[in-house]
Amino acid sequence: MGNPQIRGYGGGGPRANLGQRGVRDQSPFAQRAGGRRWLQGQEELVVNESGAGMNVGLILEDMHDAQAWLQSALEEAFPGMVVHVTGSVAQASAALNTLRPDIALVDLGLPDGSGIEVLRRLTASHPTCLRIVTTIFDGDQHLFPALRAGAQGYVLKDRA
Repeated sequence: MGNPQIRGYGGGGPRANLGQRGVRDQSPFAQRAGGRRWLQGQEELVVNESGAGMNVGLILEDMHDAQAWLQSALEEAFPGMVVHVTGSVAQASAALNTLRPDIALVDLGLPDGSGIEVLRRLTASHPTCLRIVTTIFDGDQHLFPALRAGAQGYVLKDRA
């Protein structure tokens, strides 16, 4: 899948990588997320200081390779996390009827609609959930609507 580029918004705009333990980040975004970012090289993800409170993850991704990669990254970053993987807007919406995710990785381009619908629902019903977009689209026409829907950052998936 290649190295992801994750960009966070909301006061500090940290970059991110789901995976390796890193250094403290004092940006406002990091403080809201718990104060730690994980890094590898120049890529980092703001996460909860000890992983406490990061117990449930939701992945909305239709590509099987990306699902496996994202699930592995969350499980490595947050040992003991229960990760729910869905492949469509309908599956994610159904999961949110009973699930209370602490972090959600949401693809934008899905077979049955846009992940933006799920971002809106997460923002409204689970405002404390850390909402990260996973996408191959890096243009403003895709990212700004996601940010307006409540995304707090994004992972730019490698096309290779």
